[in-house]
Amino acid sequence: MFYFNTTRSQLPAGCLTALFIALIAMPAQATEYNTPPDPACVYKDIDLATYGGKPYEAPPVIESVNGKLETKLNVVFTNPKTTQIAGCGVTLRSYNGKLVGPTLRVKPGDTIYISLDNKLGANLLGVSVTEVCKNPHNVYGGSPLPENFNCTNLHTHGLHVSPSGQADNVLVMVPPIPNPNNDLEAAYSISANPRQIVIKIPENHPSGTFWYHPHVHGATGVQVASGMEGAIIVEDVPAKTPESIKKANINEKIFMLQTIPYSDTGKIDDFLALGDDRAYVRNRYLMVNGQIAPTIKMHPGEVQRWRFIDSSFNRSVQLALEQHNLHEIAVDGNYLSQVDTWVNNWENKDYCCTGKLNQERTFKLKRQVVELMPGSRSDVLVQASLKPGIYKLEANTYLTGRLDPSTASFSRETIAFVEIDKNPVADTGIPSNAEMAKLYAGSFTDIKNSNVKYNQIASFNTDQPKGGNDGGIACDPDKNATPCFPIGFQVNNQVFDPGKIRDLELSPKLTPSNSDGPQTGTDSWTVSSADPTRNHVFHIHTNAFQTTRSDPLGNTETLWRDTLLVKYGQPQTVLTRYEDFDGVTVMHCHLLSHEDMGMMQVIEFKKSGSTMGSKKSKKYMH
Repeated sequence: MFYFNTTRSQLPAGCLTALFIALIAMPAQATEYNTPPDPACVYKDIDLATYGGKPYEAPPVIESVNGKLETKLNVVFTNPKTTQIAGCGVTLRSYNGKLVGPTLRVKPGDTIYISLDNKLGANLLGVSVTEVCKNPHNVYGGSPLPENFNCTNLHTHGLHVSPSGQADNVLVMVPPIPNPNNDLEAAYSISANPRQIVIKIPENHPSGTFWYHPHVHGATGVQVASGMEGAIIVEDVPAKTPESIKKANINEKIFMLQTIPYSDTGKIDDFLALGDDRAYVRNRYLMVNGQIAPTIKMHPGEVQRWRFIDSSFNRSVQLALEQHNLHEIAVDGNYLSQVDTWVNNWENKDYCCTGKLNQERTFKLKRQVVELMPGSRSDVLVQASLKPGIYKLEANTYLTGRLDPSTASFSRETIAFVEIDKNPVADTGIPSNAEMAKLYAGSFTDIKNSNVKYNQIASFNTDQPKGGNDGGIACDPDKNATPCFPIGFQVNNQVFDPGKIRDLELSPKLTPSNSDGPQTGTDSWTVSSADPTRNHVFHIHTNAFQTTRSDPLGNTETLWRDTLLVKYGQPQTVLTRYEDFDGVTVMHCHLLSHEDMGMMQVIEFKKSGSTMGSKKSKKYMH
């Protein structure tokens, strides 16, 4: 059971009045305690015969033309009369009224122009633009949970682009009411609405799978959980791409993996909907591009590229295609140095009489699946069997943050069907390891331990008072006059505070990449979970990092990524360079309720020799 105090003693009386008016007027902000449930929305097992098996539908595609991608994203509520999930009409925050945003396809060197128009407060009247984005969640604790979810912005997850100005700037907020200019941005981080976003893709940017989503502190989880996400594809450079990959790209598929925890009224208006203890959070079906178990058609022998994006706010996914291997070629948008073939031999195991059922399952879960965590991506090549038939793409899903598997809400779901016809095609092949090594070398120069100049520490921890539970709320009768308050989700014992900034030295242009000595702008990060009750997910903006993992044969493999699972008691060290872009951004846990509750830290990439720690904080409306 959750309890929390709704006292807002941290805000001045004038702010309270304006905020109260805003909350009453905001149509999707009011509590739903007296709203009767919609029978179609009450949690129940999904009937795939009724709701699954429809033809696969790719998200709408917007492509760059002559070096420019120009589009408008309208942030609106979906219409429950026309937007349904398994028969439930849903009213959810969205891009363009859809359950998934459009796919943006660009080339290295292109520029993205987005007009972000926030219309979530269309019914608000007489509300101050400086008040409407305030969130009662207080960085010092002792305050109610976040409950203002209609201010937004846009983050291009994984792109190596500027974090400043009109680019990938997550420290500004677009209010849900019209705001014709940027006069309040410098002092209050309040953007114009619509916001004009301009993102220049570097000429040497790696080709790969990236994505975009909102990133306003306190509202990120609710908005992403509602379906506010879309893919960004940086196209392959034809002259540098193996023929087998170019041919696999022709009929590629995008899988935006979504867990949307809509309530029994078809909405997400309660921050506790992101907690682990609600039935509809634990069990809502894992969808693909807003669809339930769509059908993908293939020819025998055909090779397709499948781009998986885990946009879930709290669930990891383990993928296996029935009687097919998955040939992984990229992780987090970055090509691997080899093809990692994850063999699916589950159906070939005889569990009847070996007496080793648990051992076989453990081996399969660890070795024979492609695994994603919230925020991560995986690109695989799939070669259709020569045997016609219908095959299941199955996903084992579980709550990423839970240490104890018995409480991790583990489920196994069919998320797509693959229908293979009787018309074979020529085998276009899988790239060789030599070809993959060339792609990898063209994107990254590996960092040596001797190159590291500084070591950064990021320890994810919680300040859990006595009487707390695992849902994110603690009740402590000894806590002065506030008996119930949120658990403090922290980085290095500090809840998110926009005024506290970690300085990081930017790499100069002429840094020798093959030097054996320390290099300016090259750091190691020791990341860990000091939280004995949870795992966490490390994500840093702007620059990818170098790490290792075990490949399908059990060998140590070096790869570059931007999202990493950090298990309690298992610290990891990653290496990174801060290149090309100075400016202020963040690192945080990508379990989004953890981020919204304070597990985030501001970082600033600064040119070597500049005054460290000189940045003045804005009056960020957290």
